[in-house]
Amino acid sequence: MTKETFQKGMILLIEAFPSRSESNFDFLFSRLQDLGDDAFKWAVLRIVDTVPKLYPDDNLIAILREKANFFEILKRDGTPLITEERWDAPPEEWLRLKEKLRLK
Repeated sequence: MTKETFQKGMILLIEAFPSRSESNFDFLFSRLQDLGDDAFKWAVLRIVDTVPKLYPDDNLIAILREKANFFEILKRDGTPLITEERWDAPPEEWLRLKEKLRLK
């Protein structure tokens, strides 16, 4: 996956779960970068849409991998999966969150 896709995904997750503060983005990216962009996007959107709460000790890497693996199964079976317009954040929100996370 690209760094840009990862950053957008993390911003969406932090927006959905504001009390969860991921501090080591480099570590998370190193453990997840082998996922494809579409699998990661789908995993993030599934978490945002279906997980009511993430607890501090929840293993976000494992949760994202589990959802991404399910994406691959559905993709293989020919199930329609993701629409790009659900992924792109509105510009104002993107800038606000980018500033909040101090992303370059």
